Amino acid sequence: MSARQFLEELWGEQPEGTKILIWHLPTKRSAWFDDCNEAADYAVSLRKDVYVGVGLSPEDYGPTSRCPSDKIHTISGMWADIDYEYGDVHKTPSGSDLTLPPDEEGAHQLIRAVGMEPTMVIHSGHGLQAYWLFKEPWVLETDSDRKLAKQFSRRWQRNLAARAKHFGWRVDSVHDLARLLRVPETINNKIGDDPIDVKLLTSAGARSDDYDSLEMLLIEEEDLNESRGDVVVEAEGESKSWEYWQDTLGGVDKNDRNNRMTSLAGYYFKSMLIDID
Repeated sequence: MSARQFLEELWGEQPEGTKILIWHLPTKRSAWFDDCNEAADYAVSLRKDVYVGVGLSPEDYGPTSRCPSDKIHTISGMWADIDYEYGDVHKTPSGSDLTLPPDEEGAHQLIRAVGMEPTMVIHSGHGLQAYWLFKEPWVLETDSDRKLAKQFSRRWQRNLAARAKHFGWRVDSVHDLARLLRVPETINNKIGDDPIDVKLLTSAGARSDDYDSLEMLLIEEEDLNESRGDVVVEAEGESKSWEYWQDTLGGVDKNDRNNRMTSLAGYYFKSMLIDID
């Protein structure tokens, strides 16, 4: 039932007339659905290397096409795709300054560093895919809406990359609104002789009111990338050194972490208001 549970969380409030894309890597075929349960059953029937579009399409583009990014009709939140070291499938190129997270726990650590529990986490076989969903889908009614969504998705991914950099890690950017991610209750068959189940690890987590709520979690890259010891942020009337915020990003006690992230988000929010003409 995890595929149904996953797609119900993702697209349980699917706007009328939109289509869910299920894409099959071995055949490179697309299938389009009006109903998330039908989409889930079809995905499970395909078994190996099955993906879902993170954005809804306004129409059925046929079995050999996918919805272009500039035509995506609706998104349900933000997402992350965090690979970790796994044999020859995921490994850091020689000479690279940044590595992949070393293991699954490292990927979880990076997710915690976002500062808000994701609504869902999927084990993709060689990594984790996380979703921070809105209470209601974000319908992109105009080109301006779509441009705003694209810009926000880029900022979200850049912010995740900046947080990863503090651990000495790198992550792939998956900002495209037409991105495909794996469906749980299927199989990652990237290594033919080492198939791995794609699993729904957590679901029904917190949801945000809208993208503005998620924006409060974003910290500007230049602030994240300052050298150790040089960053001092005023929080709750006190000067906080970089070590304090590194602990926060690394995942301290949950309650304390939430308090710290709220303080930091409030600081940058106030700074933004001051800078507005």
